[in-house]
Amino acid sequence: MEIEKVKKATINDLVSIIDYIKSIRFEEKLSYKFNTKDLQNVQFVENLLNKIKKQINHKKYKYIYTFYLPDNFMLDSIYTKYKDAKESKKSGRAYARLNRKSRCLYVGSSKGLIPRIKKHLGFGPKGTFAMQLYYWCDNLNLDITINIYAFGNDISIKAFQAFEDGAWNSLKPMLGRQGKK
Repeated sequence: MEIEKVKKATINDLVSIIDYIKSIRFEEKLSYKFNTKDLQNVQFVENLLNKIKKQINHKKYKYIYTFYLPDNFMLDSIYTKYKDAKESKKSGRAYARLNRKSRCLYVGSSKGLIPRIKKHLGFGPKGTFAMQLYYWCDNLNLDITINIYAFGNDISIKAFQAFEDGAWNSLKPMLGRQGKK
């Protein structure tokens, strides 16, 4: 029966992805800390992006990144402040989806890591969905850590996506949506 053949092929495909994920080793983890007050200084933003750019290598690695709060003492006010900015479309920006309260603000991956991080910081085109930190964190004084995880470029697209989905499901970010499945 045709459906049994499809079922078997699907199972084999998923098992191969699981086996591949089990063998993944992280090549590198990079971390950058900043305070949202620093985003008011354009030179700080340029320096941060240049520092990250100097340490990444898209020819050699693929990256998953997270934006993380070190503690949760202000989750209610962070959630409310973001919700208000999103609902009012503050400064005409496109804000990422609001999920549930979490210390993890965002999980993502991108072929263009630097431009994507720049958009999340709030320095990209108005119509691109992103966190837009500059526009709603201006008086929150938040300490944020960007973690960037490098995977060998030989990782399969399906395994990389499954790993990103696993990170999203595990960390349950406050903002954004789960990647393509």
